[in-house]
Amino acid sequence: MGLVVAEQAFTLAHLILSVGLPLYAVSVLELPPALLGVLYTVNTLLVAAGQMPVRHVQRHARRTHAMALAGGVFVVACGLYAVTAAVPAGLARVVVLVAATLVFTLAELLHTAPAAALAAGAAPAAMRGRYLAIHQMTWAVGQVVAPAGFSALVVLSPPLLWAALGTLLALAAAGLLRLAARLPAEAVSAPAGTRGGQRPRRNARSAPHES
Repeated sequence: MGLVVAEQAFTLAHLILSVGLPLYAVSVLELPPALLGVLYTVNTLLVAAGQMPVRHVQRHARRTHAMALAGGVFVVACGLYAVTAAVPAGLARVVVLVAATLVFTLAELLHTAPAAALAAGAAPAAMRGRYLAIHQMTWAVGQVVAPAGFSALVVLSPPLLWAALGTLLALAAAGLLRLAARLPAEAVSAPAGTRGGQRPRRNARSAPHES
């Protein structure tokens, strides 16, 4: 359940681009809506192209620590989004917004693979379906909370949106580091066959290796 609570913060962060940024960019930054389509396209292409390279870099990392690093990068992205409002309107503001979105995309890439592997590995085999169903509920909760919550914070004070998300993500990252000692060691650590640059041996009867 601690892992699910931490994951909820990350789920809200993943919804920034589709829920929080459109409202913030148009109502606060006064940028053209068409720019959002460009940012979303760039994000989608980079996520598609970057998954395998990032997973290769993370292959030796502890999954809790990889997720915590992703949380830190998400916090940096939130800070950049907040700073964008203080940049003079025009090209400079667009450049900072693009930079913030690139950092946000990196955070997405760093989080996705270890989060899925950690959730699956931490669940008891006999009840893995139940555990993963609860883990996936963070998306349902996020999709309910994000539209109203993000809108309320932007209306109240735009910096509050990024401060709230940054705080939640920092707490989630710290919580994951503490959870590392309580979760199953085989779920937290990278598979033994991938350490030291060695690939696991396979034969015709072996099961696919989980990265």
